[in-house]
Amino acid sequence: MDDSDWLWEFDHKVDSRFQKGGEYAGFNGPNDSKMRQDVNGNEYIVLTGGGFAMVIGYHDRPYQPSDLLRIVKTGGGPHAVEVLPDWSLVSASPGGDEVRVHRSGQDDWTHRLDDAHGLLWDDTAEILWALGRHGSPRKSGGHGVLRAYRYLGSEAQEPLKQVGEHKVPTYPEQLKELASKYDREEWKQLGAYDGWWESPHDITPIPGSRSFYITTDARVFRFDLDAGGIEDVSPKFEYLPEIKGLSVHPDNGEIAVLKNDVPGGYTSEYIRFFDPRGERKVGAHGDYKVRWADNDPKWTPALKQAPV
Repeated sequence: MDDSDWLWEFDHKVDSRFQKGGEYAGFNGPNDSKMRQDVNGNEYIVLTGGGFAMVIGYHDRPYQPSDLLRIVKTGGGPHAVEVLPDWSLVSASPGGDEVRVHRSGQDDWTHRLDDAHGLLWDDTAEILWALGRHGSPRKSGGHGVLRAYRYLGSEAQEPLKQVGEHKVPTYPEQLKELASKYDREEWKQLGAYDGWWESPHDITPIPGSRSFYITTDARVFRFDLDAGGIEDVSPKFEYLPEIKGLSVHPDNGEIAVLKNDVPGGYTSEYIRFFDPRGERKVGAHGDYKVRWADNDPKWTPALKQAPV
C-alpha cells in the first residue's frame, strides 16, 4: 500500500478557509471520520477534529473546497462524530466532557459525559451509543461508561434522552493479569494521566450481528446487545495496547486496527489486520483512526434529506 492506492484524501491545506486568518483556522486534522449515504445513494464523509465537525461530499478524487457542505464549531477537542437521521451532527469531546448535538439553525445542545470519546448510531434500534467514563479510571470504583440515548429530533428541547447505561470494566487492578507489553512508561506515572488513563476510546459495529467492539487504552471488549453482556476479547487482538481505532469490513469481516505506536505521540504509520492477520505501512502521515469506507445499513443512519 502506498500513495498510489489512495481513493480519497482530505487535505484541508488546499482550502484557504482552514488557513491562518480563515474562518476555520485552528483545524489541525481529523480525530474521527465515517462514511454515510443518503437515500439517493450520494456518499458523504462526516469528520471531526480540531474544534470542528463537518460533512464533506465524497467523490473519487481528492478533496476540493466545493465539497465542504456543512461545518460547525464544536469546541472541546472532539474525538468522535456521528450524523443523525435528520442530518444533525453530534460530537463527543473529552476536553469538554460532553456530547454535543449541532442542530441546523438552532443553538447546540449539550449533555455531560466525562471523557466522552466514542459515538455510534444504531439504526435498527434508533439509539445513539456514546462512550465515556465514570470517576477516575485509576481509582477503585472508576470505570468506563457506555450510554444509550434516544434521539427525539432537532426540534425537541432536549434532543437526546438517556435510556440506558452500562459499565465498561476498566480497572487498573486487573492490568497485573495482562501481558508485559502493557508496561509503558506513561502508565507508570498515573497521576499525570488521571484524566484519561484506561478510558474507552472507540466504538465500532460488528456487521451481521447485534454487537460492537469497544477499545480502551489497554483492552478490547465486545458488547452483545441481545445478551446484554460485555466480554473481554483482548486475546483475539494479541493484547495490543492503546488501540485508537478499529473497524470491521461489512462484507468480508476483515478487521482493521490502528494503535498508538509513535513514541511521544498518539498515532501510527501502520494499519494492522485480523481475520486474516496482516500489516500494511501507510506512510508517515500520523494516522489516528482507521475506518472501512463501507456502510452497514443496520448501523448506518437512514439519511433522507440534504445535509444543509
